[in-house]
Amino acid sequence: MMIEGMENLTTSDIHQQMSHIFDVATGVGLPCTVQNCGDMIYRSTLDPELRRELKPLFTAQGAALLSTLFIFLSITPGALPGYVEYYVVQPIQDRMRKKYSLEDFTLGTKLGQGGFGVVYFATNNETGEPYVLKRADDYGEAEEWMNRRMQIAAWNACAPYVGSWQGEPSKPGAYPPLWLAWKYEGGRTLFEFMKEKDFPYNLEPYLFPDEESYPRTLAVGDPERTAATIRAIMSQCLDLLVQMHGTGIVHRDVKPENLIFDENTQRFKLIDFGGSADLRFGVNYVPKQFIFDPRYAAPEQYIMSTQTPEAPFPPIALALSPVLWQLNLPDRFDMYSLGIMYLQLCFKSLRTDAGVQKLRKDLTASNESLSAWRRANEAKIRDPEAWAILDANDQAGWEFARLLTKKIPRRRISAMTSKFDRFMLNRPSLLKKIDRLIPFPTGQEVNADGTLAYDSFGSWLLFRVARSGTDESGGFTEAQLREFEEDGNPENLEDAKQYLGMVASEELQKYGVSKAFRTISNKKTRKSSK
Repeated sequence: MMIEGMENLTTSDIHQQMSHIFDVATGVGLPCTVQNCGDMIYRSTLDPELRRELKPLFTAQGAALLSTLFIFLSITPGALPGYVEYYVVQPIQDRMRKKYSLEDFTLGTKLGQGGFGVVYFATNNETGEPYVLKRADDYGEAEEWMNRRMQIAAWNACAPYVGSWQGEPSKPGAYPPLWLAWKYEGGRTLFEFMKEKDFPYNLEPYLFPDEESYPRTLAVGDPERTAATIRAIMSQCLDLLVQMHGTGIVHRDVKPENLIFDENTQRFKLIDFGGSADLRFGVNYVPKQFIFDPRYAAPEQYIMSTQTPEAPFPPIALALSPVLWQLNLPDRFDMYSLGIMYLQLCFKSLRTDAGVQKLRKDLTASNESLSAWRRANEAKIRDPEAWAILDANDQAGWEFARLLTKKIPRRRISAMTSKFDRFMLNRPSLLKKIDRLIPFPTGQEVNADGTLAYDSFGSWLLFRVARSGTDESGGFTEAQLREFEEDGNPENLEDAKQYLGMVASEELQKYGVSKAFRTISNKKTRKSSK
């Protein structure tokens, strides 16, 4: 039977209608029985995920780019944390901080006075709690900024800062001072401890409360006991600098007078941030301008290159801060100051103002080489305990001092690296560890061939390495040659002979060699012999 209306259809119309029916069937039928799976009509009816045409959210290239950006914004001084601090944390902290004025306190005794202001002991009129107030006549805004930042990023590295307010000018037309307030946590600085005759034993009850534990069980006068206290002081100072440098702040005035002892936590804390520079935000940093104490300042005087432009607007300064920090390593300025303070802790004669000034004068005369300073002054400085501290454990303390006081900033170690130095960890050298693992017959007897019977594998190995490189007199280790390259004068042949001879002799004397003559051949002679 023919469908109604079919008689009027042409062959072309019938083909067209059938094509529409097949198209509909294609969309609802079984894909692989109706048509090929690759047909565009069928594929358009499927979900993009089933068609495997959905592009991934993260590609390998995108993930690598995001990881690089995250690392860049996270490395010192931390641009990414800086944005969070600047736009989120600081506004909240400022709203929550209580407002004070001078009427809220009763001023007491004067604790100190410097070029930038006066510090007073004060009592809170409402609570009776002790506070420290500073009238900043200059650089007050910079110190306020640094303390606000430290309370967020390194709150346990400084005294608890509570606020600031504008004061009355001392005379008509004068610039009004800025008052700053901190909670009182102690009135003694490291400098005051160092002035006492029983230093460093006067710090032992705070650093090592247990009288029956190391190092208080050692005899008074034992260099190891003194070294343990010095190591504890330096460890606390390094902790402070790690936190401060990690947030982009360079103190520029690290010295014993600016380390206050917190009687509650039994730890030292940094004070006096008026001369500090915040290189995360570019605050209190002006190119070609330096603020420091010449007794403790690094030889370069500037924390960054004088070609560095002035800091731009904070968001831009934040983005650029990782690049500028890695190029200049401004934290090494504070590390040099810490190195000078470390030498003061070791030598009694350097704990006075005249002593540290003479040290800096002698270092300048020695081209800032600590090794040259030692050669010129070791016989003059009669402090056997100090030299014993520095030379113990294969000169671990001496090497630590050299690494802190390098003339070139990039060669100095950072605060974080210093925490793992051999002196700070009080660990033996690699040769000492080898000595324990491979024991040799003890004694200093002479063998049948006239050579020494070394008492350890380490001593034998060192002597063989030291002898390599010359015909009869012996050579030098790579470390000794590197030390000469950094601190010696290779153009002066006589100086090189004397310098390297002393270095090799000092090293070999630890392993039973009393004399070791060293020679350096002239370069022309070497060329002619080839």
